[in-house]
Amino acid sequence: MSNLPMLNLLLLLLLFYQPHVVEANQSSLAECCLEGKKAYAISKQCTKTTVEKIDQAGFCPRVASICCLVAFYETKCSEGKSIALAGDSCEALDAPGREQTKECCECCSLAKEMKKQGKQCNAPVDFSANCKAVFDQCCRYESAASRDEQSNLQTDFAEFTASVSSTTVGLDLSEQCDEEEEKFCEQQCRRVPGQKSISCSCRAGYMLNADGRTCSDVNECEENPPPCDVVSQICENTIGSFRCSCMNGFAWNETTNLCVDIDECLLFRDNCIAGQRCINTIGSWRCIRTMSCGTGYYLDSESDSCVDIDECALGTHNCGPGFTCRNTHGSFRCERRFCPSGQQWNSTAKRCVTISGCSHGFYLASDGSCQDINECQNRSSVLCSTHGSCVNTVGSFHCVCDPGYELSSDGRQCVDVDECRTGTAQCEHRCVNIPGSYQCVCERGYSLGVDGRSCVDIDECKMWNTQGTAMCMGKCINTAGSFRCECPPGFRLNSDSRTCEDIDECQQGLCSKDDDICVNLYGGYRCHQIICPQNYQRDLRFKNRCTRKTLFCLPSDRDCMNAPMSILYNFIALTNELRFQDFGMNALPLITFNGPVNAETSVQYELQLDRVVTLGSKTVKPATRASFSVQKLITKPNAAVLNLIEPLQGPQQVDLDLIMHFRHAGNFGGRSLSKIVLHVSEYKENHFSLF
Repeated sequence: MSNLPMLNLLLLLLLFYQPHVVEANQSSLAECCLEGKKAYAISKQCTKTTVEKIDQAGFCPRVASICCLVAFYETKCSEGKSIALAGDSCEALDAPGREQTKECCECCSLAKEMKKQGKQCNAPVDFSANCKAVFDQCCRYESAASRDEQSNLQTDFAEFTASVSSTTVGLDLSEQCDEEEEKFCEQQCRRVPGQKSISCSCRAGYMLNADGRTCSDVNECEENPPPCDVVSQICENTIGSFRCSCMNGFAWNETTNLCVDIDECLLFRDNCIAGQRCINTIGSWRCIRTMSCGTGYYLDSESDSCVDIDECALGTHNCGPGFTCRNTHGSFRCERRFCPSGQQWNSTAKRCVTISGCSHGFYLASDGSCQDINECQNRSSVLCSTHGSCVNTVGSFHCVCDPGYELSSDGRQCVDVDECRTGTAQCEHRCVNIPGSYQCVCERGYSLGVDGRSCVDIDECKMWNTQGTAMCMGKCINTAGSFRCECPPGFRLNSDSRTCEDIDECQQGLCSKDDDICVNLYGGYRCHQIICPQNYQRDLRFKNRCTRKTLFCLPSDRDCMNAPMSILYNFIALTNELRFQDFGMNALPLITFNGPVNAETSVQYELQLDRVVTLGSKTVKPATRASFSVQKLITKPNAAVLNLIEPLQGPQQVDLDLIMHFRHAGNFGGRSLSKIVLHVSEYKENHFSLF
């Protein structure tokens, strides 16, 4: 067997094998693709005749044809999204490309309905890329979707589909604007199909002025409907675009990508005073009184204070016809209608009648004797005010007040004693007087002691941990009347003084060597240097790949034949116990590998666990080979994805080897090796970063 066919086969496989982390960037292909998109922008169709007009040799017409179809699908998707935003039905669609139009229309309608019902918008993982993009846009920026769809859905195509007014100038032009004609238009210039004229247009975020040449910024914030959520966001116009930021009382949520209400009560940002309770509201809070006013008083909602009820003015008293109602604090009293000397009130006649012989406080008995009148009998509440009792005496009576009240100068009305003013209360922090008593109130961060007077510091750290919710993302330190949070190394404290933000050490240039590869971890970083094995050299194009110095092998040299053609190094950072199942995912895709797409070549993937190093703690469960899976993609020939199928504990480092076995026309075609270094951090968070 000759060595030349084997060498040619290995070179062919190297040409086709391109890992997903590096994208080909050939200017000629990009130009061909742009011509295909431009062809659709002008003719609105992708027929064979259309792309054959592109005078390119080799594969350029095929590239242009594919990109023309991409532009066609994206435009139809944009139309479907516009139909959904306008509230029209997605069913009555019967035109070329209706499948793409209907898919994007249904995706946008679903997002709008979920947002309307207040449900969290998360597109299923099986949705197509265009569907996911439209779903997210309609869910987050429903009001601005029609304006942003060109920039979000038609990448690198805006100059050919800008939906603005234009003015045609009668000039004898070739197919494209020359340098002088380009200067005529402020932003974009193109030839009008079928006419000897040019058309000026503007980029997204601008509008063409009346002169047909210059462009002005569009103030998206003044559009109706507005692009930002009017309940929780503030719109700020920028040159060519706009920016949405959260209002006071709201904060950005990275998981839902929405501005969510801040619970000022939970974060102790309210200004409620003692005796009040904080109630969180959307974007703010309010304070309500926690103590009742007691009998005879009502709560004035404007002043938040207790006001006496005037039973006499309201007619709610029970004074009889021989008595006059007198209002008192918290009650009322009935005063007897006094008769002139020598007379007494006759309830039957309802007037004063003349009596004879007996002194005041006595009555003339049937036997002619003077007997004591028991003024308190059946009339205790009339003679003495509320919170007082009537005590009969010979020829008279007197009133005795309940605890917490004292007798006024008229000898009948009982008034509240202010224990806070007299010093009887002896509260450690604050005293609040209430009718007939008092209540001690502690400052924020303290609770009332068992004696009802002293105040004891609240250990917020212990209290929230007991309830299953950590007060701090890092370390919680209790202080007198409060607490403070400290972050572990590798984090900085956020402005809310509770949560910790990861420090990206790679942005600080801590890996100082030129060939270092810095991997930022959640709470740390790692510096990696790729040292190519013997007989391998660094790939000058890709920093993380080593290639064979020579692809020549003798047929009898099996070690040389089995040696990988290239070694690709990948570094992935994960957070501790990443719960991807909580997001409806059975497996977490880590990295995708692409193989040759020709039909005669096949690829088999073999995953091996090289080593596992647990760091700092014996309780960390090490990863196993069963923690990962390799799944071939149905939609792409010879491509496969490496999945994580169970959360991993940290800190630990997992080294994996993924071997790609190539066969061409049934014959052995060589191998390639991808070394994957997985860093699992010590700390938990709901995201991961991929190098």
